[in-house]
Amino acid sequence: MKFVNLTPHEVKILKGNEVVLSIPPTEPAARATQKYEDRAEVNGIPVWAPTYGEVVNLPPAEEGTFYIVSMIVAQAERGRRDLLVPDSGRAIRDSAGNIIGVPGFLTFSRK
Repeated sequence: MKFVNLTPHEVKILKGNEVVLSIPPTEPAARATQKYEDRAEVNGIPVWAPTYGEVVNLPPAEEGTFYIVSMIVAQAERGRRDLLVPDSGRAIRDSAGNIIGVPGFLTFSRK
């Protein structure tokens, strides 16, 4: 399997505290266009609801290749089984709170 990292950050997969895979970013990063709708104000602070549109810089699916993308891109392209998102919710962090790596990936594929 081949991994292509379409995020702006290096992705490190950890087992315990050991890096077992490091995937450097490939430019340009895949992104989803965004629009914002005014929803409310809370104590004078605006609250918006985002909507996501067209995804840019995402190559077509290629046999044997997985693309590492942001959660927003993966959710916008739920029909794609080749999109993976770093599991930052379970990230391993150093003593200062910086992410060292993640234990694996998430998928948002409907298939």
